[in-house]
Amino acid sequence: SALTCCNKADFFTNGKSHYSQLFYDIEHAKKCIFIEFYTIHHDMVGKHLVELLTKKAKEGLEIWVMCDFIANLSTPKKMFKPLVDAGGKVVRVKPYFTHYRSHRKIVSIDQQISYIGGMNIGKQYANMDKIKNPWRDTQIRLEGACTAVLNKYFFKDWLCSIKHHDWQYAIDYMNQMENEQYTPTASLCQFIAGGVDTDKEAVKMCYLSMIRSAKKRIRIQSPYFIPDASILDALKTAAASGIEIELMIPGIKASFFLDPITNYYSGQLLEYGTKVYKYKGYIHAKTMVVDDELCCIGSVNMDMRSLMVDDEVCGIFYENQLVQRYNNVYNSDISNCTPYTWEHFKHRSQKERFMESVFLPFAP
Repeated sequence: SALTCCNKADFFTNGKSHYSQLFYDIEHAKKCIFIEFYTIHHDMVGKHLVELLTKKAKEGLEIWVMCDFIANLSTPKKMFKPLVDAGGKVVRVKPYFTHYRSHRKIVSIDQQISYIGGMNIGKQYANMDKIKNPWRDTQIRLEGACTAVLNKYFFKDWLCSIKHHDWQYAIDYMNQMENEQYTPTASLCQFIAGGVDTDKEAVKMCYLSMIRSAKKRIRIQSPYFIPDASILDALKTAAASGIEIELMIPGIKASFFLDPITNYYSGQLLEYGTKVYKYKGYIHAKTMVVDDELCCIGSVNMDMRSLMVDDEVCGIFYENQLVQRYNNVYNSDISNCTPYTWEHFKHRSQKERFMESVFLPFAP
């Protein structure tokens, strides 16, 4: 993964602030807007996004949009029709039924601004869900040379998703895009892309490397905690070595089958002295902070699907001030959590134990 840098980084921990800034950047775009999301919901937020993109397409900007086929079955093609009619391009990635989904979230605007994180496009991310509320997520907006790297990841996905006779236009456009000149900064970062196009399991290897590098503390946020044996053993080993491990999961159930499995695996760490927090709401952020040195933010859930099966992208940030800023966000989140202890796990109900035994064989 290419080592790059960012000139500016801003965190967004709720959909309202994220969409406000994203839509502002889209409205002020001058050349091109590339968007890749797992889901673009057929609701007020999704419709507003399409309206803005349609307006920019009519102004002559290149607008390329990707979303996952399965995750957007309930989003009708007619929602994107105005955008397509205006000259924009929309592709549904992997138009077949399979486990291997595109779960990435990448936005690139004018080769200057980019976004990655856990949020898709939909009203639930802006605290308008009836059940999973409040919704806590993390998105990061970046400026600088790092945007060029995310551009490359987007173009690779684009070429893999369009028809062969459309390749030449895309390649010609890539070649004619100006190579922006960036001032190097000390805010170093890398972007790890994982998926089934390689057997290297890059995301899992990245997570293992981060865990094994820890000297003092590991902090994790994930809506699900269903790790494979290698990740679980690495965390257990770190905890047994005296490294403080903090895991934050939702207090509101993700689903009737994911929640008992998440509790079960959390219990495996509690036995080793790990601190587990249940957020008073639905935490959908996918982050990891190691010591005060590394911060990982992206689309990767701490589960086997994200680590080994789905197409994902995460950013690793090395600048200490940025890492400390996110540590402060984590500290603030803890104040909105309820501790889940070893005693809670030991005294869980017979119903919970039964559900664990039913769903655990399906965890992989």
